[in-house]
Amino acid sequence: MVTHGSGPLPGTLGGGGGCRPGDARFERCTFNHCVFQQFDAKEADFVECAFIGTMTSACFYGRSESADGGLRRNTFDGNDLTRAKLRRVEFRGVDLRTSGLPVGPEYLRVDDFLVKAQQARTAMSAWPDAEREKAGWLLRLYEERWSEPLFQWRKRSPTLIRASGRCSSRSNPGSSKAVSVLDQERGSAF
Repeated sequence: MVTHGSGPLPGTLGGGGGCRPGDARFERCTFNHCVFQQFDAKEADFVECAFIGTMTSACFYGRSESADGGLRRNTFDGNDLTRAKLRRVEFRGVDLRTSGLPVGPEYLRVDDFLVKAQQARTAMSAWPDAEREKAGWLLRLYEERWSEPLFQWRKRSPTLIRASGRCSSRSNPGSSKAVSVLDQERGSAF
């Protein structure tokens, strides 16, 4: 079921040229191999939907501005993304704890992210200034775009590569160390 608060749904989902569904609510919908490109779900709700196939660029928001200028909570609940390949997909302020997420080495998932970010900052206090500044920048970025859990596609970051079973960096060692600290806090290694 798809409902839209202000008439017909604008654009087409995954039409390739970008789509902003506006104040739409998607319930029990299946997005089967839709080409999500520049999909910007700033005001939309997604409830018990299934996403299948590759999503190349999309952004889902946990809050948006309401008509009266206040904040409105967007619903993102009970969705199944386990059969999706997420590339450049962002969840900003979205509670993902009730949704199934894909699993694999290409994804970074950090449960209780804000607690772990504080633990990472404590560990970083002993690092050299340059590394601490670079790692601090990455943590601030993740905190600004925080979702619970923090969920990111690892391969999108040009500074992080997998090498010898550990997180490594070509140009930003502080950032990779920060992600390593976060990952160690969740009990696994890169």
